[in-house]
Amino acid sequence: MFFRSAAKFAVSRGLPRTAEKVPNCIVSFGHEFRLHFVNHPGVMAVTKLLELRALVEKRANFTQGNIDEMKNFDEELAAKAQIAYDNGVAINMKELLDIEANLPKLLEEKAQLENARSVAHSLPEGQYNYPPGLDISKCKGVPDHQAKEYLH
Repeated sequence: MFFRSAAKFAVSRGLPRTAEKVPNCIVSFGHEFRLHFVNHPGVMAVTKLLELRALVEKRANFTQGNIDEMKNFDEELAAKAQIAYDNGVAINMKELLDIEANLPKLLEEKAQLENARSVAHSLPEGQYNYPPGLDISKCKGVPDHQAKEYLH
């Protein structure tokens, strides 16, 4: 027991530490009521992601089993979920009621996201610049001015 603790102490004192303290950042959180505080950069990143409402909005990817279970409770909702399943579209439950009207937009968004994923996977390691010519204008959560800025 003594040798084990002595060995841990010797190793911890003998090797230089590689981790350094990360400097704190100013964080701004909220839409209606802004709250500013100083915190760790990891906390800042999470708060910014949570602030982007469209990114954290949950969407369902239905399975045929889910739809069959829905039929026991609501035939109309199950029929709309079947439309989403047949087209391979992930959808928020609040938007499911209007899927017939929004289906063309959802299909365009799906095609743009699949294209963006394939372009992102083909980028060389270490290159983090936005790929030129990538169209994300139909994707939900991307402001129009930001999409236009990236496209030009």
